[in-house]
Amino acid sequence: MRDKFQVAPPSSYLAILVQDLDGMGSYLSEEKNLSHKRHTEISDQLRRVAERQTELLHDSALLGVAVYAGGDDLLAFLPAATALAGARACRQAVTEVSPELPTASSALLFFHRKYPLRLALAASREALAAAKNVPGKNALAVSYLRRSGTQETYVQKWALPDHNDPEALVCDRLSLFTRSETGARLSPGLLRDLERDSHALCTLSLDLFTAELQRLVHRHTLAPTSEQQKAFALKAAEQLRLLGRPTSALEDSEKISEQSLIAAARVAVFLRQECR
Repeated sequence: MRDKFQVAPPSSYLAILVQDLDGMGSYLSEEKNLSHKRHTEISDQLRRVAERQTELLHDSALLGVAVYAGGDDLLAFLPAATALAGARACRQAVTEVSPELPTASSALLFFHRKYPLRLALAASREALAAAKNVPGKNALAVSYLRRSGTQETYVQKWALPDHNDPEALVCDRLSLFTRSETGARLSPGLLRDLERDSHALCTLSLDLFTAELQRLVHRHTLAPTSEQQKAFALKAAEQLRLLGRPTSALEDSEKISEQSLIAAARVAVFLRQECR
């Protein structure tokens, strides 16, 4: 049995974080007769955001590296294990430093350490473009790029609240799949079943959909004990249900998007396999 104090080997995956403030040009153009003083104030706000993001990324809790932080843009590298927390912290830094600035859209790309960096950077920019294409923006794209070239991108509004957790963000919901305290794992077989049955699933009532999703996730959850298997499966199914909402209809908590559900499940299985 592994010594409980033994540290797991690092993941073979790293993450690229890119962020861009939404509609910065429009925000500046709305400032009528932008004075030198006001221009200086906005520049100072952006500078302080960049400094705060750099400070957060370099902290031992995240172990990230800010490649570029300035203006309304951010490019950083993070370990796979802290990438979701890093994306959350960098977004939060914008509102903490200056609530009047536009919202931030972000993309997080997980890529294999032996994958060409040039191609990974290009893929991260494509993911950010997908986030910026969401109506109203203020979105996050989470992508993975395996060494084989297999990839997936899940895009969703940053805020994914429900009545149990009104403050939850999309990365908070995905973070369940990066934890391994109980040793529970998701089998890739879940993807096979969801891809086969997703169309029929998404036509069910919310209660029937939830029950069937719980059954499927439980079937494809591996854990040391049956109690751990059941507990993780219930949590995982609930997060997948919430992650499966369409980006354009967050106000309808009962609506499920087949495309969002499949993309979320693919990313969830990847995170469970590689983010440690």
